[in-house]
Amino acid sequence: MLFNFDPKNQAEIITLSFGFQNDMLSSDSIVSAVITATTHIGSDPNPSALLLLTPSLAQPTWVMQRVQGGLPGCFYLFHVQATLASGNILVRDAVLPIYPSIS
Repeated sequence: MLFNFDPKNQAEIITLSFGFQNDMLSSDSIVSAVITATTHIGSDPNPSALLLLTPSLAQPTWVMQRVQGGLPGCFYLFHVQATLASGNILVRDAVLPIYPSIS
């Protein structure tokens, strides 16, 4: 299932949150996460530039990622792969649009 975030302005720095709690046992936790960013709609030669720092695992069932920039009018696809203490691997995909330029 593909999740859609609300659009962000190119100048904003925000934190995206990816919840895995509904697919985890209560005794499990996320031990590592890998996030990739690609262009879903539009053209950006360097979509991974949106990723600011590394994913945060501050919460046992959530992965948070700070993002910055983006090109106006582009939609970015974030692919999150979370590895759990149990050895299970869970995946989330979400799209983040960037507000178009106002001329």
